[in-house]
Amino acid sequence: MPSLKPRSKSIIFRITSEEYEHLKAEITAHGARSLSDLARTRVLGGNADPVLAQMGRKLEDLESALQQLTATLKSSGQPPNSQPSAF
Repeated sequence: MPSLKPRSKSIIFRITSEEYEHLKAEITAHGARSLSDLARTRVLGGNADPVLAQMGRKLEDLESALQQLTATLKSSGQPPNSQPSAF
């Protein structure tokens, strides 16, 4: 569950355009809500909610399994939406 404590302090640092683009990709890859959320998690990693961390790992495992299944279906030539024959 997200923290309900108000956040009133800011930390500012400069990054290059390339670093910013990399961080934007990381937001999507790790399911962060925002750049601030990603940075906070990375900097305070040890203080992250363990339940959320576990859920994140499980989602990553699920995503990996889904990608493997998709690759297997594509290589078998079977369309993903087709139903297996009952006979």
